[in-house]
Amino acid sequence: PYARRLIHQVGAPAVGEITGLPPAVSLEQRRSAPGARSSVGTVTTLSNSLRMLFSRAGDYPPGAERLDSDSFSPNTAVGACPECHGLGRIHRTDEELLVPDPSLSIREGAIAAWPGAWQGKNLRDVLDALGHDVDRPWRELPAKDREWILFTDE
Repeated sequence: PYARRLIHQVGAPAVGEITGLPPAVSLEQRRSAPGARSSVGTVTTLSNSLRMLFSRAGDYPPGAERLDSDSFSPNTAVGACPECHGLGRIHRTDEELLVPDPSLSIREGAIAAWPGAWQGKNLRDVLDALGHDVDRPWRELPAKDREWILFTDE
């Protein structure tokens, strides 16, 4: 901040081009809780300038749709990756981790992610009432039933 105030006292240099000078960024380390979408670009506000540059510079091929600055931001629906939604990580559920021993039936505890005691019993009773065979080994259940049991939001 102090150096930034002084830079305005110096006039613009009389040069036409500067090459081989890499950009430098100075960051202050703080003990704050960074957001999931924080990056060097957002901390330094360079992201805004780059988004503007990318959306305005260059030529569009014939028939190509024009892109505005939101198209280059991971924090907007149009610019975010459809897989990770701009977070840089994809969270997926792996059946092998939820059901480590597919030779067990649901009653025998095939679904390791389910709680024990009465809540797990209630989940088994619900499946039984819906017509699912809770005594059949997990690997022998139809794939669509296994998918529904693990991932339904009903």
